[in-house]
Amino acid sequence: MQALLLVSDWELAEARKKDAIDRARVRGEEPPAEVLAEQRGLHNSVEPDVKKLLQGKTHAELEALQAHIESEMRTGAAKLVEYWETVLKHLRIYKAKVISLTYFFCILCYMP
Repeated sequence: MQALLLVSDWELAEARKKDAIDRARVRGEEPPAEVLAEQRGLHNSVEPDVKKLLQGKTHAELEALQAHIESEMRTGAAKLVEYWETVLKHLRIYKAKVISLTYFFCILCYMP
């Protein structure tokens, strides 16, 4: 249930950010500072790379990737710390989505 709440909260926050950006564009204004601050961790050109890195992975694969990234960051081997922090943030969401989908399909399998 926590995974579903996490995914729902994430999707709602993303929708709100997109709405704030769209409204600002329509008015010819800059988006609110808090929206811009949240987006600093992941540049638009990098987003497809992060999605490609995370999409289609199992929960176990995401767990292993998370452990590897955290290890690299602890040892100082990760050169782009802000990038990897953002990847970890998105990784948490992807893990929650995998768990939610797993529960969903389990429920479907037991429905008459």
